[in-house]
Amino acid sequence: MIEFKNVSKTYDRNTEALENVDLTVNDGEFVFLIGDSGAGKTTFAKLLIKEEKPTSGSITVDGRDLRRVGVFRLPRYRRKIGF
Repeated sequence: MIEFKNVSKTYDRNTEALENVDLTVNDGEFVFLIGDSGAGKTTFAKLLIKEEKPTSGSITVDGRDLRRVGVFRLPRYRRKIGF
């Protein structure tokens, strides 16, 4: 399961890429990210693979808070989600 709870990401110059995103993807679900250019699709993906950190909120994958996934465990984590 993937859970985004109240996730926001703000870049330099107060550019709000994502604002208060709540999303749950259950095991076995197949999800597409679609939207216009600048809608936050790439930011969402970067947050999911921990290439970026959220400005606020929390991201949980299979019950594990991504804030607790260390640098040395990232490759294994990323392989698990198929990225």
